Amino acid sequence: MKIAVLMVCCALNSMVCKAAGRESVVRLCESAGVARETIRLSDFLPPETPAGIRDTAEMIELGRSPQLSSTRIFLREQIVRGLKGHPELLGQLSIPERVTVMRQSWPITIGSIKKAISDFVAKQKWKPMLPDSATFKLLGSSSALIHDPALDVERVEMDNLRHELKFAIRCTSKEFCGTFLVSTALPKTFANGWLAQVPGMKEGPMVLTGLPGCVEVPGTPVYDPPP
Repeated sequence: MKIAVLMVCCALNSMVCKAAGRESVVRLCESAGVARETIRLSDFLPPETPAGIRDTAEMIELGRSPQLSSTRIFLREQIVRGLKGHPELLGQLSIPERVTVMRQSWPITIGSIKKAISDFVAKQKWKPMLPDSATFKLLGSSSALIHDPALDVERVEMDNLRHELKFAIRCTSKEFCGTFLVSTALPKTFANGWLAQVPGMKEGPMVLTGLPGCVEVPGTPVYDPPP
């Protein structure tokens, strides 16, 4: 009887050990978002990963992060090659066949856009200021590599046909986002008032290359602010 009990206890202990062994193996995530320029193995770890594994994984660089709005694929063999200097991790990690890495980004808010335009109008000393009721529409997608970046207005187009102003806006630090377009509808008298007081506004085509849906608009007043 004692022998039978002992055998049961040993069997249970063996099962517990095997279960604990399985629990100690961390499976890498099959998709990950990165915000920094360099991808590290720690970017692939789930939140509950033990600190010791995470600290070691943080030291392992796997390559450059993808560009904004793009992805990069790592195959299992590539990740294993990255572990050459830390073979002890091979027994602690379960590596999927492939890991998809996306560049993490944050949407640029309408609040940030309104502030950039208001600051721009105040700097140019245009009167009157944009009304609080002005609504803005993004022409295409806009996102940045950091949350709530500072923005600058690059140039302004006045569409007399639609009574709209179109602003070309970018991040103050160009590495955080590219140029995107924003439009706002204004009363014709309001827009014409700006046109009359801006000596730098000229007649001519507006061509902004590299922008989604951008076309040349003949005879449209365009303002390029001085640098």
